[in-house]
Amino acid sequence: MNWEAIGAIGEILGAAIVVATLFYLAKQTKQSVDLNKTVEQRVLIDQSNAYFRATVDAENLSAVRGGLKSYRKLNRDDQAKAWVVINQWINHYEKCMYAHDAGMLPTSVMVAFRNFALSILVTPGGKEFWEDCGHLFGQDLQDEINEAFSSSELPPPVTDSFKWLRGEDT
Repeated sequence: MNWEAIGAIGEILGAAIVVATLFYLAKQTKQSVDLNKTVEQRVLIDQSNAYFRATVDAENLSAVRGGLKSYRKLNRDDQAKAWVVINQWINHYEKCMYAHDAGMLPTSVMVAFRNFALSILVTPGGKEFWEDCGHLFGQDLQDEINEAFSSSELPPPVTDSFKWLRGEDT
């Protein structure tokens, strides 16, 4: 075998190794993307759980209940407590919206978060909150929520699903 034949074999082997490496890197990249999606979903779910805890916290629950009835009729301290909780939920939906747009969150999960945020905003106090504070959120979110309000496909108020948020003994 001469040097030219050995060189040709080396080039073929080198090209095969490059192709195999590219396939390996593509597989690793896909696994990394899948893992990132899973982690992002878990983070969003964990944040939801933290927001639920904040909603039912003894310091906030009365203010949240009152805020869902009429945000504007709350005293300033309770209005601030209700604002923090409602704001967290609306910001959370915005995070989910962007995670979905980036391909990190399935549509079904994003829709669930959307419906929960809207179920807060369709309460009498939620509507007042949005009228008073909606301008404080990003334009994409404002457009999304305002478009949802103009549609006929709104979820029922959160107080229908979670009757304990009404504050009544029914």
